[in-house]
Amino acid sequence: LTGTTVQAADSRLVFADLMVLVERDARRIPIYALLVILVFIAVDLRRPLATLACFVSLGLGVGLAVAVMGLWPLHLNFFNLVVMPAVVGLGIDASIHLWHGREKASLAATSKASLLAALTTVAGFSGLLAANHAGLRSIGEVGVMAIVCCVGVAFLALFPLGGRGESEPR
Repeated sequence: LTGTTVQAADSRLVFADLMVLVERDARRIPIYALLVILVFIAVDLRRPLATLACFVSLGLGVGLAVAVMGLWPLHLNFFNLVVMPAVVGLGIDASIHLWHGREKASLAATSKASLLAALTTVAGFSGLLAANHAGLRSIGEVGVMAIVCCVGVAFLALFPLGGRGESEPR
């Protein structure tokens, strides 16, 4: 065992090391992820205005969720951080589905399906609201609140544009 080093492994030290890593990565990874999402939206929709509308809807939803977190005594932490990719994914799903379903014949079915998908995910996160563990409960709180914000903004921003889908030039 000569030359072997031993480090203390108290849970507080491990948690502190993880938080340093998360804070460092949290500054760059979301930017990369949002750029990839923007590229995927652009490839799918193939129109700058449509791409911008869906991406702005997502940005407004995430911005509203962060604002609510600032007003509510709820902070992003090591536990609930894992919820954010699901929130962003569901928020952009709702935006893209609503944009694609803008023909009058399919908008009602598409909006109902998007809303049902969001509500079932909210129901899943709602189960964590009853957890005794503060970390698990914060996952439920952030999940419910952020999904409601992102999907709500998508519906408020894009649903009124219904019926204009095929009249726009490509």
